[in-house]
Amino acid sequence: MATRGLAAAITAVAMVSIPFVRPAQAATWTDVYYELNVSNSQTGSTSIAPTHVQDPTGAPVSMDETLGAQASVWGSTFPGLLKVGVWSAASVGSLPLTGVSDEASVHGAASFFDQITILPVDTSLMGQTATINARLLVEGSMLSLWHLQDANSPYYDAFGRVAASVSGTGISGFVTGREIHGRSSPYPEVSISEPLPLAIPLAISTTFGSVTGIQYNLDLQGSASAAFGFRECGPGWGPCGAIVSAVASGDYSNTVAWGGITSVTDANGNPIAFSVSSSSGTDYSVAVVPLPTTLPLLLTALGSIGWWRRARRG
Repeated sequence: MATRGLAAAITAVAMVSIPFVRPAQAATWTDVYYELNVSNSQTGSTSIAPTHVQDPTGAPVSMDETLGAQASVWGSTFPGLLKVGVWSAASVGSLPLTGVSDEASVHGAASFFDQITILPVDTSLMGQTATINARLLVEGSMLSLWHLQDANSPYYDAFGRVAASVSGTGISGFVTGREIHGRSSPYPEVSISEPLPLAIPLAISTTFGSVTGIQYNLDLQGSASAAFGFRECGPGWGPCGAIVSAVASGDYSNTVAWGGITSVTDANGNPIAFSVSSSSGTDYSVAVVPLPTTLPLLLTALGSIGWWRRARRG
């Protein structure tokens, strides 16, 4: 049988919580996280250990790491903006009387913390509770592909999996998306496509005139796996030479961005005129505008398709 089953394909996209540790007494901070792993039953395993890059003053931080030709992660963050992209690929050929597997996984995340203060134009409202109504704007893509060439056995496994998660102040739980395509033969093909929403509403409790902390996290994971089970070719089983491959790509490097404050309301839901300040100097009353990254998005998709086509040709 193939080395990974249908249940593993579904559960493998469960989100892993990353501990973003706030520096003591910091009014604003930024953090990116990455981890890359490649494992092959014939050549062994290699990895880039879990790593945080932090700045305790809220200055921009970034990451750009590659592990061989099978895994890469990139991204950056500063107050109001989160960018993360991942790419992974796996391919393996059948061998006589031998189970073989290849897998690449990537985990990237970005987070920022800031402090904001809402001041009402009517100063008699100072000290009263209020709600900040805002939103995060999401732009990105997830892609997964798999392919089997020259099949001579009913037992093989190929999956591309991508999982995305956004969490933070004013969000209930996690907002998630996933892209899964593959097959664990002889079971039917799995095809799941659930993108992140384009906008995530926020409802942040605050007190007029008081400092309120806000923190947002973007977590992106991608994995590609390919395998043939034991004794799927060779004497008594037919000729070898089959190739199975998979690619997984997630690109939210353009972006999860603060979309501005749509309104501030008092305890009775009445809109209140206000001004806002922040520890980082970011103007949260308006949307944070990211630099265009259309080209990287396009190159990521083309790179995945190109790798997949090369794998098809063997």
